[in-house]
Amino acid sequence: MNTSFRHVLSATVVFAAMSVIAMMISCGGGDDDDDNAVAPFSLYLIDAPVTDADEINLTINAVAVNGPEGWTDLAVTPERYNLLELMNNAGVVLAEQDLPAGDYGEIRLVIECEGDEAPEIVIAGESYPLQVPSGCTSGFKLKGEFSLVAGQETMLIMDFDMTKSVHETGNGKYLLKPVVRFVQADAAGNLIGLVTPVVPRTVVYAFEAGAFTGDNFDDAVNSTIIRDDGTFTIAALPAGSYDVVVVAAGYEIAVYVEDVVIEAGTDRTLENPIELTPES
Repeated sequence: MNTSFRHVLSATVVFAAMSVIAMMISCGGGDDDDDNAVAPFSLYLIDAPVTDADEINLTINAVAVNGPEGWTDLAVTPERYNLLELMNNAGVVLAEQDLPAGDYGEIRLVIECEGDEAPEIVIAGESYPLQVPSGCTSGFKLKGEFSLVAGQETMLIMDFDMTKSVHETGNGKYLLKPVVRFVQADAAGNLIGLVTPVVPRTVVYAFEAGAFTGDNFDDAVNSTIIRDDGTFTIAALPAGSYDVVVVAAGYEIAVYVEDVVIEAGTDRTLENPIELTPES
């Protein structure tokens, strides 16, 4: 074998070996990227109404999510919220951070229960302690399934239903057992409208089309209290068709608008004001 041929053969073998090593490194690097894949995540807090309370004040100390790597604490700054100010889609972002991609199944919420930061409910201008079993120490564990895709931004809406969450136990004592609905923002839309005349504490409900039977208000998908000018926003409705029910003192309780279609990721504004019908 001549010297020139040996040099060519040697170079060919070295090049082939380097190519194999490069492919192995590339494949290995892909696995590492998959293992370390993250997704931008934000948690948005809103509230459904309570008609007989002026304020419901909570200080949220910590939030954690249970996912592919177990429990992960979110970067939450402890802050006090009047949940009744978070109606009509006037919510707050509790946390924004990257999380491991994958499936999640629980959210843990820790509430401050000591001193001036303790939970309270205000009714007719008078403040009452709001007792929170377990939520002060280990935290409330709330079922909330969602999935994060690597590189894809996800906002999860956490919707407190305070009507179902607050229970009066007697002798001026109130208990908080959170009922929370979780919706991914990209799978939901908002319903916007106007009610006339303006009646204080008018409640607007969104029911799945055909679901309202006359008194099954707990079955509403979501609800809100109108603003001072009669406008309203029912937030975080999963895509679908809805009937709009209005409850106002002195007026008929009825389905005022039928088959309103909500599309994911959009706002749906009713073309005409909802005109209430006086009780006969």
